[in-house]
This record gives sequence, structure tokens and C-alpha cells, in this order.
Amino acid sequence: MVVACGCPVCGDRILYPSGDAKSHLGENDQAPSTVHGTMKKIDLAQVPAQAGSTYPHPFDIPCSGQSSQRLARHAGVALFGVNLTVIEPGAWSSQRHWHSHEDEFVWVLDGELTLVTDAGEELLRAGDCAAFRRGDADGHHLINKSARPARVLEIGNADARDRCTYPDIDMIAEGTGYSHRDGRPYPPKEGGRG
Repeated sequence: MVVACGCPVCGDRILYPSGDAKSHLGENDQAPSTVHGTMKKIDLAQVPAQAGSTYPHPFDIPCSGQSSQRLARHAGVALFGVNLTVIEPGAWSSQRHWHSHEDEFVWVLDGELTLVTDAGEELLRAGDCAAFRRGDADGHHLINKSARPARVLEIGNADARDRCTYPDIDMIAEGTGYSHRDGRPYPPKEGGRG
């Protein structure tokens, strides 16, 4: 059986066999059994950054100027995600989206970002936070409209039942990957991501 691990905010969808938490870790990530009995501090310099987006083309283009360090995954944590994301000027964190079964929380660490929801735009500066409850059909994303990079901490749970809806485009994300609203799948992204 295959289930999906949905990473918060970025729209990243990772497929892995149910019950095998190690198989969704990257080659530089630590499995939970190797973390036990070792120092728990995460050395950020050792956590690889993943640039761009897993979205199918052309939906990936606005998100190409962001990169994320998957901190929780690197440490072998499987039930929730914690990402340290850098969003370059002009880039988006994701396509505007909402989750059926996953809560999300973002905390701006440096710079400023524009939060876009159904209610409009709100400016988030260093120290500002925003939360998005599962099941709330108010799509959201962050855009860097400033002239310098912004850093944001993204936190959210992973739930195999999650359905991620993108209200502005013809796309849904579920355990089987990305599809059109009518259920037709998008082709896998070149290079194995997506």
C-alpha cells in the first residue's frame, strides 16, 4: 500500500510504502533508529536544501525561486514536517492551496512576505506568524514582493488522507500525485520530482 506524505506549504508530495518511514527519507537524512542515542541538535549546514517545486509544468515556474531544508524529515520525524524555507524576491512559496487533513503554521524569520488568501493580501514581517486549519477552504500562499530574500519556518502534520486543492488552477494533489480536477493525472515531472 502506498500513502502520501504531504509537506506543509510548499505542496511537496512524497509517496512511500505505508509503515516504512525510512523509505521517504532522502539519502542524507537520518532514519529514526540512527537518531536514537545520538546528539539531537540538527546541524543546519548538514541538511540539504531542495530547490524549486514538485508541481507539474507550468505551475512550478512561480515557485522556482524558493528552496527548503526539510528539518524534521532529516531527523527522521515522520508525523509532521518542519521546513526552513528561503523565498527569493519575486518567488512564491507554493500555488495557492488548502488541505483537507493537514494543519499548517508559518513563522517569518527574516524579511517580509505577502500572505495571499481569499480575504486579500496581508504583509508578514520577521516575527509574524499565520496558521491554516485543515478543512478550511481558504486557499493561501506566500509571495516575496520585496527586494531581498525572506526566510520562513513552515510546520505542519502529515496525513495520508489529505487532499490538497488549488483553487486558482486545475490541480488537486492526493496520495497518487497531482491530477486535474476531473481526475486525469499530470505526467511525472522530468528528473523524478513530482
